[in-house]
Amino acid sequence: MSVSLRRPMSLPEFLARENREELRWEFNGVEPVAMTGGTVAHEAIARNNRISVQSSPAWQRCQAFGANLKTEVAGRIRYPDAFVVCHPLPPRATVVKDPVMIFEILSDNTSRIDRIEKVARKRRGIVG
Repeated sequence: MSVSLRRPMSLPEFLARENREELRWEFNGVEPVAMTGGTVAHEAIARNNRISVQSSPAWQRCQAFGANLKTEVAGRIRYPDAFVVCHPLPPRATVVKDPVMIFEILSDNTSRIDRIEKVARKRRGIVG
């Protein structure tokens, strides 16, 4: 039996590929993963999270962003539902490497991935 082994995609290879794509993809450290569409309820929650951050005096020096920007944590690329950055970003930046807070809105289909797998990866990237 012949088994074909693929070389894992590198992060620079993924970013170059994604720049040419019409659809959005996340990168799990090995290969691209297709993004699914959202719902009105999902986007309303994300919008409310961003508004709460932007209107809070405690977060005055920070900015909240939505799912149009990528975050890089532990060699993986994600489009979180919302995230917060507390330093200036270049206007043309598409990848943010150091968010201070990330919001993932759970759905029935992605709850396990969002609650367990993504949290564990982000924690490893931030702590270690």
